[in-house]
Order: sequence, then structure tokens, then C-alpha cells
Amino acid sequence: MRTTRNHLRTGTRTAAGVLLVAVLSACGSGTGDDSGTDAGTDAGTTSDAAAGDDWRTVDACTLLTADDLAPYLEDPATPGVDDSADGRPGCVWEGADGFASVRVMLWAPPAPEVQQGGDALTVGDAAGYVTSQTATSCLVDVEAEPAWVQLDARASSDLVPDGVDDTTFCSEVAAPTAQAVLDRVG
Repeated sequence: MRTTRNHLRTGTRTAAGVLLVAVLSACGSGTGDDSGTDAGTDAGTTSDAAAGDDWRTVDACTLLTADDLAPYLEDPATPGVDDSADGRPGCVWEGADGFASVRVMLWAPPAPEVQQGGDALTVGDAAGYVTSQTATSCLVDVEAEPAWVQLDARASSDLVPDGVDDTTFCSEVAAPTAQAVLDRVG
């Protein structure tokens, strides 16, 4: 009886070990190299695999010109500051007033359907999804290849054109800026 119990225990442990190895193998990338990405980043998305990771090396501070920044910042000649994080190229330009700023980030959302839940915004031929909008600000994610574009723009109130309000800032002011980024990313 004692021998049968030991065989059962050994067989159960062996089966559990085989199952654990199978589960871990299915979850792993097979290469053992995570390319420096952290859990929760977008490194494993389908669009990354199809398009490659070239967009991850883009200098986001080259994606907007002084003319692109003029609708938001009093002094659009202010250089951008690299704001990259978690393998997502980013850049932020800040106005002297402490409020106005423009932030651009390239990324591939791990669950695009979550981003697609915002209010729709057409940006050229691309679909944009507004997360928030006021009469002087817009946070929008634009679905594009090889990477999505996130634009978080806050304008000095004296730069906002007449007739633009909390329902039109994204379409009238931010959409052309997002289109400029898309044109430069390719």
C-alpha cells in the first residue's frame, strides 16, 4: 500500500510538472528575450509584428514644427523635451504660461477596442477617438499604422480661434495637428 501511494504521489508530481512546463512554454515568446519591455507595454501586439518596431526609434520631437505648435503655444519655438517611456516615443512642448502644452506619443495599444470607445474623430483617412475635450484642450488617440498617435494638446485661451468650443476643439484645432504627425510618421 505504501508503494502505491508513493507511485501516485510521484505520478501526480510528474504530471503537474509537465503541465507547468506546457503552460509556461505557451505563454513565453520562445526567444527568452523581452527586448527590455515591461509587463503591460504594447510590445506583443499584432500590428507591431506586422509593421516591425521601426516606429519605436522615431524621435518624436521631430514630428511637429513651430507652425504645427502655433495654435497652442505662445512661443512655438520652444524645443520639445523627450518624453519617451516604455518603448513608446514621446515628446512634450510646454508654453511659458504653465498651462499650454502639446504632447505626442507613438504607441500600439494592447487592446485597441478599449481606445476605440471614445467619441469618434476623423483625422484625414484615419479614425481618431477622443478621450477628453474642452474649449482649450483635446486628448485623442488616432488609429494608424505602423503605430497609433496620441495627441494631448492644451492651448493658451487667447490662441483659440473664435467659434471653437468644448465640442469642436478636437476637430477644428487638434485634428490638423494629429494629421501632421501621421504624415511625418508615414
